[in-house]
Amino acid sequence: MGLDFYVALSGLRAGETMLQVAQNNIANAKNTSYARQRADVSTLGIPGGNSGIKAQMGSGVWIDQISRIKDDLLIQQVRTEVGKVGYNSGLRSVLSNVEMVFNETGESSISDLTQNFFNAFQEANKFPEQSSYRLELVYSSVLFSEKIQGISVQLDEIKSQADSQIQVQTQAINGILDKITNINKKMESISSDKVNALLDERDKHLDELAQFIDIKVENKSHPINMEISVGNTKILSGKEYYPIESKHIGETDKWVLSIGDIKLDLEGGSLKGVLESRNVLIKEYEKGLNDYVGTFIKEVNAIHKNGFGLDSTTGEDFFVGTDIRTIKINDVLKDNPEKIGLSDTAGISGNTGIGEKLADLKNMQVIEGKTLPSFYQEYIVRMASELNVARDNEMIHQGVASAMEREKQNVQGVNIDEELTNMMVVQQYYQANAKTLKMVEKMLDEVLNLV
Repeated sequence: MGLDFYVALSGLRAGETMLQVAQNNIANAKNTSYARQRADVSTLGIPGGNSGIKAQMGSGVWIDQISRIKDDLLIQQVRTEVGKVGYNSGLRSVLSNVEMVFNETGESSISDLTQNFFNAFQEANKFPEQSSYRLELVYSSVLFSEKIQGISVQLDEIKSQADSQIQVQTQAINGILDKITNINKKMESISSDKVNALLDERDKHLDELAQFIDIKVENKSHPINMEISVGNTKILSGKEYYPIESKHIGETDKWVLSIGDIKLDLEGGSLKGVLESRNVLIKEYEKGLNDYVGTFIKEVNAIHKNGFGLDSTTGEDFFVGTDIRTIKINDVLKDNPEKIGLSDTAGISGNTGIGEKLADLKNMQVIEGKTLPSFYQEYIVRMASELNVARDNEMIHQGVASAMEREKQNVQGVNIDEELTNMMVVQQYYQANAKTLKMVEKMLDEVLNLV
């Protein structure tokens, strides 16, 4: 009878634990980082000294452990997709700012101002002796050069914003790594029934980390000893992490990531997207615009130098400067429009031989076998295309990540209906063991009454 009492008591205790597990699952139903738990039970061993029939029976039930239900491979796949979303999001955020700077769909775009510049020469050629048309030409040239210089300033501002993002995200990454190592340290000194909660908290931080950088998590036999790598470089091992440093190299105007003396190359995450935008794409856009503006200045000046103004002035450059930061109309011409060289013959004010060449410059193939407007149009189309690709890829990978997250939640997420059903079953199990205890108690009372 003593054995019967403890068998029922073990079932009662196991039922109580299983009810607590179900309650905890329900309480965390909205926590996406939570992995639902399950009480793993096994038969208690046979007390020593027993033989025969008693040795063939168990002595009750025992809770081995509280397991977390999850799929590590699926979790890693979700984090990989989240990293791809972050990468394209980083690209898109920077490139969207670049698109706003150029604003080719709005008024006063470079395309419009370029066309206005050549149109101003055509109008001035109709009335070369009238100052109003020459003033309009000056005005168009000022607007064009100021727009270009304004873009150079705004591109520098975008680069500065990207610099700040790189530093902020690097600090955020190191902060998350610090939190993970602190969780690993807590696992050493805390009771085992608290470890699952710490593992859920750690998974939450790992999910956050995957948005910034592409990570590979390697779980060991003991959860404290887990490792995190980026590529072939280890950034965390157990209770120690290796801070990521972001450095700006002035000679190349590029940012690099490193851990100590080891260069860190990323394959995904928002930090890679911002780095690629800052180190590669913005520099390419700036170079393309400089090529366009440099050729524009060179070709206009080459023609204008041969022209004569109303006062027979000749040899003047129309523009000064060489790139997007220094371009502007020659102050001599700006202050004295009559010196603009439209004529190809000195002393003939009505002649517009040079002016016509300048107006026709827009149709000449002077840069990479293209006309200036065609080159710039291709430049803008490429820029818009790269932004659209980043947007589309962000949406695509977001859709994949969401689908995989749903699949992950199907494995580790809490189904309230299922948990309530389990609670009903466990409640009946609990009540059955309680009744068994009462029966044992009644039997003991009857035996004692016989004594």
